[in-house]
Amino acid sequence: MAVFSIFTKELKHNTRNLKGMILMVLFPIILIVVLGTALSGMFDRSSEFKDIRVLYKDPGDKPLSQAFAEFRKHGTEMGITFTKTESSEQGVENIKNRRYTCFVNVSDEGLELTKTDWSALKANLVEAVLKTFVERYKTVAVVAQVNPQAVPQMIKNSQAGDFVQVSSLGEKPRPRAMDYYAITMLTLITLYSSLTGVYAIRNEKTLKTAGRLLCAPVGRYELLLGKALGALFITLIQVLVVLLFSKYLLKTYWGEHLGTIFLLVSAEVVMAVSLGIGVAFLLRSEAAISGVLNMVIPILVFFGGGYIPLDGFNKTVLLIANASPLRWINTTLMAVIYANDFSSVAAAIGFNLGLGAVFLSIAAYAIRREGALL
Repeated sequence: MAVFSIFTKELKHNTRNLKGMILMVLFPIILIVVLGTALSGMFDRSSEFKDIRVLYKDPGDKPLSQAFAEFRKHGTEMGITFTKTESSEQGVENIKNRRYTCFVNVSDEGLELTKTDWSALKANLVEAVLKTFVERYKTVAVVAQVNPQAVPQMIKNSQAGDFVQVSSLGEKPRPRAMDYYAITMLTLITLYSSLTGVYAIRNEKTLKTAGRLLCAPVGRYELLLGKALGALFITLIQVLVVLLFSKYLLKTYWGEHLGTIFLLVSAEVVMAVSLGIGVAFLLRSEAAISGVLNMVIPILVFFGGGYIPLDGFNKTVLLIANASPLRWINTTLMAVIYANDFSSVAAAIGFNLGLGAVFLSIAAYAIRREGALL
């Protein structure tokens, strides 16, 4: 009964701070919209093949030149921009300076390709297209020696299709920018719910009620449990509102396993609130608590992939990221939503609940001392 009374008291304290509750809901929603719109190009797969600039040298009097002219027409349709140069040295220099993706030199011996290493994906695409073109040119040249009358029909059939056709079987869906930031901003604001845990402890000092609580017929562990449950419940309500708002009004994709998703986020809520409670007992100064949390949370969010995806970073960064509880939650959410992969669900929940247990143990040890709330 005492736990329920403390739990009810915490709910009343939090709901009276209506402005704070609204901000905790509006802040992630605004971030989802702003980041999802502004960074949509990062998640557009077609953007990987945009802005492909090819520099070429073609004397124009070679047998290969006419065929290469036709190739450029098809390349332009694919989004490749061709620019002519008169100097091979200048062409190679432009590649070194990263002004162009590739340099193609047309000669009697064939096509000589110089490609960049700073945009390997685009360069490899150009190389693949050129290889296809060269193979077709060789085929036409051989047929011309044996049966010249068949060449016009071969050229016509060749021009009717694309140089490269790519198809994929069973390709997994990928998140849009809005989908990605719906997940990461939800888990980000959940991490900031550690402040709710802090206020659950520090408010008693601010409101001058700590002494009254300690004198009441309420066990210290009951007091701690009631406060923790109150902070957890309020945070879960805020998380649920953000999740449902993003799903049904912003039309972000959350997959078909909302129950599992809510369990994962709930585990993070337990960890975050416990972190706040633990820090509130470890540090007595308001400035110290604020400074520590404002330093730790952005670091955890960064290594959790909350600001930008970490896939392109080196192995050292990814190794450090594995220590972030947010990384475990975010990657598991992505796996469940986009691959129906539940293999890491138990580990992610266990890791976050384990950290939560550590911080609550710190608080439980501290509350045994007389005046721990004071």
